[in-house]
Amino acid sequence: MRRMMAVAVATATIGAMVAPVVAGASLPASALISARIEHRGPTLEIHFGFSGPTPPLDLSTHGSELWVELARTRIAIPPRPLFGYETAPIASVRTIESAGGRSRIVVEVIGKADYAIARLRGRNEIVLRVASAGADP
Repeated sequence: MRRMMAVAVATATIGAMVAPVVAGASLPASALISARIEHRGPTLEIHFGFSGPTPPLDLSTHGSELWVELARTRIAIPPRPLFGYETAPIASVRTIESAGGRSRIVVEVIGKADYAIARLRGRNEIVLRVASAGADP
């Protein structure tokens, strides 16, 4: 009886260790393949295009920066994809790829800014809208 219990515990432990790896492997990965900026009156829209499904994202603020964390995503564009096209209230847009399949888009803003983000699955795109605080309702 003890031997069967030990085998059952060992099997459950191995299964618990392998399950997250298998689950993560079954989820498709994406690549960030494009970035463009559009002016819409006082608002700037930054469009980020992906090959594959639009990845889950997590938006957070860090001082004057907006961080868009992307799960299971590799970067296939330059580290400064919009260099020379940034205008106020956007100071810079950077992309950072880290180990483990996580990537980050860092948007530095000038002064106080209002922002919104949308994940457009049908178009494999993320759109970040940024305007100076109070400039665009």
